[in-house]
Amino acid sequence: MTTFLKKAVGLISVVPLCLSIQAQDTLFFEGYETTSYQNLIYSTPPCSNLPDLWDTISNLNGTIPPSSSYFWGVRDLNGNCGGSLFETIQTDTFDLSNHNFSFFSFDYFYFELDNGDEMKYQITYNLIPQTEVILINGSNNISSNGWLTESIHIPDSVSSFSISISFKQNGDNDYLGLDNLCLTGIHKDSCFIHAPTLSALTCNNHGSNSNALDDYFDFTLLCEGQNTTTFNIYQNDSLLQQNLDFQLPQSLSSISGSTFNINHFEIRDSANTHCFTEFSLDSSAHCSTNYQISLNLLSTTNLNSSCNQGDSILISLNSIGNFDSTNYFEIILYDSTQNNFSSLLTTLATNTLDTQLYLSTPHALVTSNTYQLSIKSSYPYLTTTSTTLNINNPQNCISPYLTVILINACSSGMNEGSGELIFGYTGSYTINTSADFKFYYAANLPFSSSHLKIDSFTHEPVNTLLLNSAAGCPNLFIDAYQQIIPSNSRFMICRNDVDINSVYWYNLCGHGPIYVLYAEPTNWLDNGLFSNLTTTGIRYMKASFTDTFAHVYTNEIAYDRTLNSGLDGDFTSYQAPGGFPSQYQNFGCYLTPGILPIHLLDFQLHKQNENIQIDFSFADQSHFKLYHLEKYIDDVWREIKNFKVNDNYPYYTYVDELPLSANNYRLLATNDQGKIELLGGESIAFEQNDKKIIARTNLLGQSINASTKGWQIILYEDYSTQKVYNP
Repeated sequence: MTTFLKKAVGLISVVPLCLSIQAQDTLFFEGYETTSYQNLIYSTPPCSNLPDLWDTISNLNGTIPPSSSYFWGVRDLNGNCGGSLFETIQTDTFDLSNHNFSFFSFDYFYFELDNGDEMKYQITYNLIPQTEVILINGSNNISSNGWLTESIHIPDSVSSFSISISFKQNGDNDYLGLDNLCLTGIHKDSCFIHAPTLSALTCNNHGSNSNALDDYFDFTLLCEGQNTTTFNIYQNDSLLQQNLDFQLPQSLSSISGSTFNINHFEIRDSANTHCFTEFSLDSSAHCSTNYQISLNLLSTTNLNSSCNQGDSILISLNSIGNFDSTNYFEIILYDSTQNNFSSLLTTLATNTLDTQLYLSTPHALVTSNTYQLSIKSSYPYLTTTSTTLNINNPQNCISPYLTVILINACSSGMNEGSGELIFGYTGSYTINTSADFKFYYAANLPFSSSHLKIDSFTHEPVNTLLLNSAAGCPNLFIDAYQQIIPSNSRFMICRNDVDINSVYWYNLCGHGPIYVLYAEPTNWLDNGLFSNLTTTGIRYMKASFTDTFAHVYTNEIAYDRTLNSGLDGDFTSYQAPGGFPSQYQNFGCYLTPGILPIHLLDFQLHKQNENIQIDFSFADQSHFKLYHLEKYIDDVWREIKNFKVNDNYPYYTYVDELPLSANNYRLLATNDQGKIELLGGESIAFEQNDKKIIARTNLLGQSINASTKGWQIILYEDYSTQKVYNP
C-alpha cells in the first residue's frame, strides 16, 4: 500500500516507499509483526496488562493496523505498564553517508486525548539533537479519526540519523497507536529522479467557479537527478506518456480537475522501470475557487517561551465550501528559518471549526529563528498565508551535555577503570536523577541495547566524604543519588569504587558544587576502560537526561583514538550540543577547572594603534552576575574593569590605554552563589615607540651590521635559536 505524505507542501508530495526496489533502499522497518524489535530501544519493556498497554496489539477498541496484523498500542501508561512521565521508543543511529533523498516515516493515531496527554519526537542529525517536535498536545478529548502518517525528509547533508518518539498518557478511556516505522534512502550510486517540480500550471474552467466537477488543468514538469536517459510517466498506474527527454520540460494536458480528485503519478526510467519516483496532485485545491480556509481569531502573536515552559494561543478558523467527510484541519507552528514547514514544532488537528482551539507552543524558542503559524486542510489540500509570531523575553537555553571524558585514567592495573571520570553540565535545566538516565558507549554505529553501559546509580556517602577530604574543601562534592541537580550545575559520573587517590582534586576548590553519580562497576564500560589506543578507531557515546518537567534531552559525542597521547591524564573536551571534541588534552593527573564546562566562548586581545582592545564573549552566562578583567602589574593581579552581566548581549569590549611591553590579562566571574571563577587568560607583547625593529630577514646571507640598545639579535634556524650578537 502506498502512503502519501500528510504534510506535503504545495502540489507535490514525493513518497518514500518501504519496498524492495533497486533504486530505493529500506534501511530500517518495524511493522510489529514479530517481537524482535531490532534497532529499537524501549524506555520500559513491553507490557500488556489490559486495559493498560505498552505492547503490540491487533485491535484496540475497534482500531486495527493500517496494514498487516499488529501495531504498537499505548494506553494508561501511569497504570501498570509505564510511569507518569514520558515513555520513549528510541531508534539506533543509522549511517546515511552513502544515501540521499532519505525519509523517515511512521503511522500513528490517537483517541480522545485530554490535558496532560502528549506525543512528541526528537531527531538527531550528525550526533546533534534537533528541536523537539510536539506532534500531539492533548486537550478536550481530541481524536485523529483514523491513522495519520508523519514523514520527515532528511537533508542530504546528514550522515547519521536517529529519532526518539515519546508518549505521555494516563487513563484507559484514551489511547494511541504506532506502526510502520520506516527509514528509506536512495543510494548515491543509484539511478533516481530526485526532484520532479511543476514549473507552470493552468486551470481551465468549463463552467462557473462553484462547479469544479468538469475542470481540468495543464502542467509542465521539470526533473532533476542522476538519470540522463528518457523516462515514462504513469497516471494512476496507467501509462500517460513515454520516452520523454529527461533534460527537457514536459507538458501534460487535460488532467481532470474534479473536486476531491487526487492524481497519482509515477516517473520511471525507460531503461529501468525500477528507477522511479512518485508524486500526487490534488487538483481540487487549485482548479476550484469555492474552497477557502482562514484565521478568524488569533488571541496573540506574541509568545512567552522560557527554557521550561511554552505558551498557548487561542485560535478559531473560518472555512468556505463543503469539505470532504475525511477532511481534517491542521494548525501548524513551524520554524521557517529551517525552510518552509521543514522544522515542524507542533500541530493541532481538528475535524470541526465550531469551537475555539488552544494550541500549546514548545519551550525554549529563540529570537534568532522565525516562527510562523499556518492552517492546512487535508481534503482538498489548502493552506493559509503564514502568520509570523514574536517571542517575548527569550532565554538562551542550553540542554544538558557531557563536557569532559577522562579517557586514560591515572590509575593502573585492575584499578584503571575505577579511575575514569565523566564530567557534565546541566545547562538551563533541572535534572531529575531518579528518572531515566542512560549512557551508551560503542565502537560502531548504530547504537543498540548491547551498548548500554550505565542506567542506574548507587548511594555512596562514604566516597563523597573521601572525595571532599582529598580535595581539601568541604561540600565540593555532593552525592546526587535520586536527587534533583539544579540548572547551571556541574556533575561527575564515576564508578562507585572510584580510585580517589589516582588524581589531585584540590584545584577544583571554589568551583563547586559538583554533583556525583556513582555507577556500579558491572555497568561501567564492560567493567573496563575507555579505549585510548593509538590505532585508528572512533568511539561513540550517547547520554540521555530527564528534567523535572519530564523533557528528555539526548547528547551524542565521539572521539578519535589516534589523537590521544597515550599518557595518563588524557581527556577530551566537548561543547554543546555535541559531536567530536573541541580539544584533546592531558592534565597530568592534576584536575583543574578546565575540565569543567566551558562558558567562555572567546577571549581575544588586539593591538589598536597605541592601545590594546580586549574582546570576550560567552556561550553561556546564565549563572554569572559580574565579570572582573584583571591585568598583571608589578607582580600582582589588579582589576582594571568590571562588567555587569548583560543577559541580552553576551559580547564585551574594553580598551587598555596604558599598555606595557608585556601584557597579561585574565577574566574572572562572580557566579550566582557569590563565588569567584577563573574563566580564561591571554597575553600580548606591545612595541614601544623607541623599539621598532623586531625582526630583519637576511635573504642573501651577508654579514649583519646593525645595533640596537637593549635588544638581542637572534638567529633562527630549524626551530632552534643561537645568539649571534649582544650589544
